[in-house]
Amino acid sequence: MTSPAHWLSPSGWALAEECLYWANGDLYHDRGAPGGAALVGTCVHSMAEAYTKGMIGFGEFESINFDGIFSKYAPEVVAVAKPIFESLKGWLKKSYKWTHCETGFLYDAETDTSKEWVRRGMDGYHDHGPMQVPGTIDLLALDGTTAIIFDIKTGKKQNSHESQLKIQAIGMARLLGVTTCKVGFVYPRKTKVDQVDIGLYMTFELDKIAAEVKATLARVPISTPTPGLHCWRCPLGKAACPAFAQQEPVL
Repeated sequence: MTSPAHWLSPSGWALAEECLYWANGDLYHDRGAPGGAALVGTCVHSMAEAYTKGMIGFGEFESINFDGIFSKYAPEVVAVAKPIFESLKGWLKKSYKWTHCETGFLYDAETDTSKEWVRRGMDGYHDHGPMQVPGTIDLLALDGTTAIIFDIKTGKKQNSHESQLKIQAIGMARLLGVTTCKVGFVYPRKTKVDQVDIGLYMTFELDKIAAEVKATLARVPISTPTPGLHCWRCPLGKAACPAFAQQEPVL
């Protein structure tokens, strides 16, 4: 497999603000098999995608084979994911008129433009240049020149970072030609759904994000390890990072 230019995507941007070394494309990332919590999240996302695309005209509700989607996962995963999705389904229906779901983009920081791209997890996702960032948005609604972007989180709220939404915002703003982005997270649980509105990025804020992305990508090839409490989130681990032993103890 050819090494990618870098490993950066929206989900890793918060870690990149702490340490950029891990994002170097020449470093090996042993991602391993997803755990139970990750599989539950993937299952919920799959159901949300099928349901939302039915809402926006990509298919009919009645024709969506929910049982077929669930059959791809172990029964214990489905048992946890199904009630979470049932809660999310009500929020999806009453919150916004969605226009995009699981849409991939590739943002080019050199030209400050975006194009459609393969989604996360698909072949070719990391086949991009050093000044480009791939990404995928979970949900997007258009309101005139404003894009309303929400990321679905089934994990802990403290593991959510605004940095991810900033990259999604600049990527989709340039792809769709909008001048404003409203961003947030939605946390579905078995009995309720929490919507957290994070921010509203106007034209000048989007331009600032674009400049920050360009500067960050330019630093990737020359970055060095910056150990700290964030090391536990690093995809490299002690085997691949020369500074791992210098990290501060996790209290």
